[in-house]
Amino acid sequence: MKNKRLITIVAVVLLFLVGNFIVEKVNQAESKGDAEKEVPTVGVLQFVSHPALDTIYQGTVDALEDRGYKDGETVTIEFQNGQADQSKLATMSQQLIDKGSDVLVGIATPAAQALANTTKDIPIVLGAISDPESAGLVESNEQPGGNITGVSDKSPVGAQFELVQTLLPEAKRVGILFSSAEDNSDYQAEQVKIEGEKLGFDVTLYSVPSTNEITQMVQVMSGEVDLIYIPTDNTIANAMQTVVDTANKTKTPVIPSVDTMVEQGGLATVGINQYDLGYQTGQMVADILDGTSDPATTPIFTFEDGDVIINEEQAAFLGITIPDAVKTSLNQKKNADAPKENVTIGILQTTSHVSLDDIKEGVLEGLKENGYADTGDVNILVENGQGNQNNLHTMATHLVQEGADILIGVATPACQALANATSDIPIVMAAVADPVKSGLTESEEKPNTNVTGVKNQAPVEKQLKLAQELLPKAKTVGLLYSSGEDNARTEAARTHKIAEKLGLTTKDYPVTSTNDIPQMMQQMKGEVDVIYLPIDNTIATAMDTVVAEANKLELPVVPTVELMVEQGGIATVSISQTAIGVKAGEMAADILTNDTKPQTTPVYALKDGDVVYNKAQLKKLGITLPSTVAKKGKDVSR
Repeated sequence: MKNKRLITIVAVVLLFLVGNFIVEKVNQAESKGDAEKEVPTVGVLQFVSHPALDTIYQGTVDALEDRGYKDGETVTIEFQNGQADQSKLATMSQQLIDKGSDVLVGIATPAAQALANTTKDIPIVLGAISDPESAGLVESNEQPGGNITGVSDKSPVGAQFELVQTLLPEAKRVGILFSSAEDNSDYQAEQVKIEGEKLGFDVTLYSVPSTNEITQMVQVMSGEVDLIYIPTDNTIANAMQTVVDTANKTKTPVIPSVDTMVEQGGLATVGINQYDLGYQTGQMVADILDGTSDPATTPIFTFEDGDVIINEEQAAFLGITIPDAVKTSLNQKKNADAPKENVTIGILQTTSHVSLDDIKEGVLEGLKENGYADTGDVNILVENGQGNQNNLHTMATHLVQEGADILIGVATPACQALANATSDIPIVMAAVADPVKSGLTESEEKPNTNVTGVKNQAPVEKQLKLAQELLPKAKTVGLLYSSGEDNARTEAARTHKIAEKLGLTTKDYPVTSTNDIPQMMQQMKGEVDVIYLPIDNTIATAMDTVVAEANKLELPVVPTVELMVEQGGIATVSISQTAIGVKAGEMAADILTNDTKPQTTPVYALKDGDVVYNKAQLKKLGITLPSTVAKKGKDVSR
């Protein structure tokens, strides 16, 4: 009897505990679900990569961040790029929907049409669609009436032809080059023809089904017309260099419809700034996320005015004289944004290895493109600490004493040395994984110090997922890094957390110098399945040693940058080191020219990386290259 009572009491207690446990877990799941829903997802589908569309995407991201929607923190941006392959767009559209996108963005007409064909419920914002109504995306541009609104990139064609009359008064025959595969382009070509004929031009349409026919078509046009006009057309934009190179052989002027294509060799245009198009797109996405805008009743936004843009080098090559009135207008605009004179720029590089050398060259390129080449009124001082901390601090002090107007640090130790040397002179970081933990800024959104710049935090999750795709049986990852670099320690700690989420075990193998690498790697034998190299300047300088030792152990190495894959890593998802440098150079130029304050300039992060693999190294290690990796990546074997 007592036993039965005892059993009953125990059963009741167990039921109570189990019930509480279930309720708690349900509550936790609900809380977790609510927390996850608080971070919205924006899905972006871009038709192809070329400067105009890439600039629109960047403007979209920047506008969202300015409105409080920062990628990876307060919003998740899922990005897909069709690379001009129409067959991929439908699948990518569905993938963005499957990712739980709250708002979708279509950059260029084919991308927008693919999204529109995939959903009638999720809000879609158009980025750079010349005429959404004629493309069948909305009922009308004033009252869209469905789940779509956005921004038109319709060119001011009348103003463009008036500019042609000013620059080329003898020109009468105009050839319009466009892609017959793009609905948007076909419509535009007809509209441009009408506008041109109104002004007395003899206009002929020349269409191509793909980029393969462009060279031959431009050759034909060069013998039949006085100038080539390019409407907003992604197929042609993707091959702009081919158009220019072919047209230059007969000195046939090319008039594109967007500013970035003038930079690529077009003669001139009256264009709408592509970044502004993207920024307005981001603003409209933010309005929808805020709940203050309904696509059905939000008119398509159209820019009214454009800027006159002339490629003076191309004009000189073509023997075209720019009229004084146009020159005066251009000079007034240039003077408003003119580079400063008598400037000293100090660049401090942590050490010499291929990645940092590429970043430095990118910095110089970015400065040069914005008017700060190392000639005449611009004095660029470059110092290299060769991995010695004492050298870095001495060199940083020297650059300050030389009267540098701005300082640029390549990698974390150099930036820290510069920050210790001055709190007044603006400092631009090039390649710092975590500026906050490195003590360089208070936050990435608002640095509140004299330091801003470009971070190079590696896409670790993508890199480890790629490793799992190549090595499905790998379970343990060895992290080889320098214990003396703040940046490397921070990245190693971040890698631990990401690896755990992916079901991988990680082990640390820190070294104090390159001399320790062979001995430390011997300890990995039998303990790890793959070696991962976080961003680390010490290890990067000894990549040949790392690969040699790993080959003895028959262990694959996954680095963080493309150049280290070339040196013997098996694969990675890599952000261009040159692009990091170029962006840092651009930010430095902006500070110099426009007196932009580092204190309020957010730290910039490049988002996308490319899959690269070393086919020769994979073969040496007996690793089969999956077709999925081969298809999405490129071989960088030496």
